[in-house]
Amino acid sequence: MAKMKQIAEKTGTALSTVSAVLNGKEYCYASKEKKELIKRTAVEMGYVPNRMSRGLRGLSTDTVGVVGSLFNTPVFSIMLARLNDALWKAGYTIMHGDSNSNPEIEKRIIDEFLSRGIDGLIIQSSLEKEKLDEIIEGRIPCVYINQLNKGHCITVDREKGAFLAVEHLIKRHNRKKIAFVTSSIASNIEKYSGYEKALKKHEITRKDEWTLISDESGPGVKNTAERIISLGLDSIIASNDILAGNLMKYLLQSGCKIPEDIAVIGFDGVGYIRSLISPELTTVRNPTELVAERATEMLIALMKGEKVSRRKNIIEPELIIAASCGCNKGAVKSFMKETTENLEQLTPQTENRAHKSRR
Repeated sequence: MAKMKQIAEKTGTALSTVSAVLNGKEYCYASKEKKELIKRTAVEMGYVPNRMSRGLRGLSTDTVGVVGSLFNTPVFSIMLARLNDALWKAGYTIMHGDSNSNPEIEKRIIDEFLSRGIDGLIIQSSLEKEKLDEIIEGRIPCVYINQLNKGHCITVDREKGAFLAVEHLIKRHNRKKIAFVTSSIASNIEKYSGYEKALKKHEITRKDEWTLISDESGPGVKNTAERIISLGLDSIIASNDILAGNLMKYLLQSGCKIPEDIAVIGFDGVGYIRSLISPELTTVRNPTELVAERATEMLIALMKGEKVSRRKNIIEPELIIAASCGCNKGAVKSFMKETTENLEQLTPQTENRAHKSRR
């Protein structure tokens, strides 16, 4: 790998000039021809900039850190791929840090990233805001995913998504005993809130035993399925599609008919999962591609020093209707027509809201 000194010798220019050209310094007064020669020679000789060295000197490294529980759920893995694509196209290198929702691991990852001179951070944090502020201390721009109380944020309205799912079960299918099943209430608190609000709106008294904490696979989810049957529950909203699919598998093995005996709705809307489940899974779509796009736009603006509003940047979820909730093909078409008409009526207001959030 070539060094700047070797490029200087080959081009017959001073080392300081080569450094200024390759680092994009505005004060460099070399001619256009000389700059092009230096850049062309650097490429030919395989020069690779030392980003860590640039960071230590307080220069831009064109590197962004992405921190969160990156690989535990398909929806975040999909979002990560979208973030990578968007940031790469914008000219940034990406460093990944999988915290597995562990605050101590997250702190160590952030400290390591900062020591390497990253220019910005996209994070789904498990740390309290005060602790984050203490670590980052305003040193780099940050964009938070799905955390409204932590500064510049892009979030999906997960409370509304769960509300839509539960209300659909009640209004369309007259379900009254609806379970909320999740691996963690703490990490799905917005969804749980939407579940509770929908029950309250329709004057259904929630029972504590309707809230079930379950593993997403194996004996744990099998036991949860058996518990749902023993409680006589008639429907389920699961906090993600994998959990919903595994619950359906064990319910069917136990002789339950879906959706006749028990209706099921998932969350996240991961297409390849939903299509593998039979009957096909009704789910709340989490528009990850839009989250990634807006998070990238916001972070790049912050890194460029632009003023970015701290208004809540909320993305609407979408209820994807299939057979697992009890809708037949005719009902699906009817529901989609009704939904389209409602969205058309709301379009001007929605666009205005989005416009305001970007200002």
